[in-house]
Amino acid sequence: MPARTPAECHSLWREYLHARDLESLTSLYEEEAVFIRPGQPAVTGRDAIGELLRGHLEQNGRMELRTTCVIPAGDIALLRGEWTYSGAGADGKPFTSAGASLEVVRRQPDGTWRYVIDLPFGPA
Repeated sequence: MPARTPAECHSLWREYLHARDLESLTSLYEEEAVFIRPGQPAVTGRDAIGELLRGHLEQNGRMELRTTCVIPAGDIALLRGEWTYSGAGADGKPFTSAGASLEVVRRQPDGTWRYVIDLPFGPA
């Protein structure tokens, strides 16, 4: 199911993560979207982002995500969210992380919304 509103990008992202549905998760990104992690090179393109997200699915983690701000401007919107994520590392040890995200989403020709820029560790 595609996102019908900018904020729905967040709720669907969480839903698809919990379902461990990589195909649906990556469908939320534009073909040339950019995923930015602190201290690492940006990942560009839906397929490359999918490979990155595959690791999150393997952690069988759970995410709480609260959309704190949606700023629409025509066919683009800025999203801000606060999240916590719990899972298990490669060593099997549990972990929890938290942060605030910034994302840019764009309305597609069919009226749905997709991520253009995903910055999961945005400024607080």
